[in-house]
Amino acid sequence: SVGKPKTENCATCHFSGSGGVLLKSGVMDASLLNSSEEIDYHLGGLGFGCSDCHESEAHNISAKIESGESPVACENCHDSNPHKKENLNNHSSAVACQTCHITAYARTEPTITFWDWSKAGEDRDSLNDEFGQQTYFKNFGELVWSKNIKPEYYWSNGSSEYYELSEKIEKSKSIDINKPTGKISDAKSKISPFKVVKSKQPYDPANKNLIIPRIYGEDGYSNNFNWITASTKGMQQINNEFSGTVDFKKKKMYWPINHLVM
Repeated sequence: SVGKPKTENCATCHFSGSGGVLLKSGVMDASLLNSSEEIDYHLGGLGFGCSDCHESEAHNISAKIESGESPVACENCHDSNPHKKENLNNHSSAVACQTCHITAYARTEPTITFWDWSKAGEDRDSLNDEFGQQTYFKNFGELVWSKNIKPEYYWSNGSSEYYELSEKIEKSKSIDINKPTGKISDAKSKISPFKVVKSKQPYDPANKNLIIPRIYGEDGYSNNFNWITASTKGMQQINNEFSGTVDFKKKKMYWPINHLVM
C-alpha cells in the first residue's frame, strides 16, 4: 500500500543506523515510537509524526541541510519571541532553541562516545558494561557507551568544515571530521548542542592522511583481521594512495542534537 509515511517507516533505518541503536546519533531510538511527553514533547505531547516536521514533495524529504539553510527548523512553527518572559526572548538571536530544550541526549538508550579501532583483532572476551552493552568486538575494536549525556556546545551557523580525503594531518593533531562552523561575530551563528564521538581509526603515517579500509567482504578486515590488506583494498577502491603502513589517529565527529525535545 502507499500512504503518508509514519514514524515506524522512518525508524526502520534511522533508529539503527550503522548497524546498531545510537551508534551514531544520540537522539533517535525506539523510545520515539511510543514517546511520552517527557521524552519528546512534539511526538509524545502533541502526537506528531516525523513527516509533520520533515515534509516531503516529490519524494524529497526536508531536513537539516548543512549549507546555511535549514528547511526543518524550530522557527518554522515558532516565531523569534516564543516565551512569555522577555528576558528569554532576548537570547533567541544567539542561543539555539535546542540548547535549552534538549539538555541531555541518550536519555533512554546508551550511545557510543568513544570507538577505538586500534584494539580490534584481539582474541579476548567482551564484557558487558553497566548498561548491558558489549564493549568489545574483534572486528570493530573497543567501545565506550554512556547514557543521559550533557551535549557539547559550539557556535554554529548550520554548516560544517569537513575533513577531505588525502588532506594532510600531522600525527600529533586530532582530526575534526565535520566541525561546525560559526563564531560569535557571525549573525547567523547560534550556540548549539552537539554529540561529539571520539575515536581512533586507521591512519597512514607516511602520507599523513586517514585510511578508508575495506571492512567487509573477502578482503575486508572483518574477514582476515589484516589492516594492511584491508587498507590496500579500501584505498584502491577510492583511488587514493596508500603507503603500506598503518598507524592509528584520534578523530572527532560532531552530531547535531535536534530530537528528544523536552
